[in-house]
Amino acid sequence: MQFKNVRTLFLTVLLPLFIISFIILSGATYYIASNALNNDAVRIAQSVSQQTAAKIQVEVNSTLLPLKTASRNSAFTIGDKTTQLQALKEIKTDADSVAQTFYCTLDGKTLRDDGTYLERGDREYVKKVKDTGKAYIAKPFMGSTSQKLMTMIVQPVFTNGKLVGMLMASINIEDLAKNTDELKTSENGYTFITDESGLVIGYEKSPELVGKMNLTKPEIEDTNEKVDTRLTTAFNNAILSNAQSFTNFSMPDGTENIATITPFELAGNTWVVVTAAPSIEANAPARMLLKVLAGIYFTSCNFCYPIFLQNLFKTTHNPS
Repeated sequence: MQFKNVRTLFLTVLLPLFIISFIILSGATYYIASNALNNDAVRIAQSVSQQTAAKIQVEVNSTLLPLKTASRNSAFTIGDKTTQLQALKEIKTDADSVAQTFYCTLDGKTLRDDGTYLERGDREYVKKVKDTGKAYIAKPFMGSTSQKLMTMIVQPVFTNGKLVGMLMASINIEDLAKNTDELKTSENGYTFITDESGLVIGYEKSPELVGKMNLTKPEIEDTNEKVDTRLTTAFNNAILSNAQSFTNFSMPDGTENIATITPFELAGNTWVVVTAAPSIEANAPARMLLKVLAGIYFTSCNFCYPIFLQNLFKTTHNPS
């Protein structure tokens, strides 16, 4: 093309430079801003996970407190069955989440709050407290009466610095993990709890998966639904490193999600909070930014290009 004058040359060069400069500037802006937005999303997910873990720890501590107080009651060291039963019932009254209370001697003989004697010397949580002399929360187990996942909170009882027995309280895990779904990273975000083995033990949004879904196994029990291997890998990494991990994963319906996996210590055991949300919601701010930049670009082009063509036509056909 033969240029008629400097004005034509300027207009011809200006638009391509404007387009190229805008694309470069917009790309850099989007890259920096989207990274910042994604980092904010990660921080929010971290905060939600940590708050959820803290809520469970508070719930456990509120259950342990009556046990700690009762462990100083002489009824469990020198009292008879009647006084021990009364003390056990008082513990149950003080802790709303408690299903049953027990007093266990070092030989495993255990008095339940209904007056029944049980043998519990072979239980993992009894052995653990005998070995460590510290409070402990048991690994989840299926309650024989309730047929729900339960756990046992155990408080050692000392006399003159010597371990003489332990007070125990059984609680429904669904009560322990209640209201965890109140904390979300987005409108359709959700949270669930697993034990160290990966078994889902608290899931308010999908209670049918409690005791069925295990993040270390490829399939959900009693169903043909698969567990995304990316979620399994991230869970194992979090447990091995005892640190938060992050991953994208697909739900059985194919919806892409993003999860923050947070292990936390709970009275001598490890539990895990999984905070998740649909990826489309987690990435919404970055996508909105891209739409805004694209809108600015196309609006500018629609405004500038006709003016450019008009001036170009004038300078080409009406040289001055």
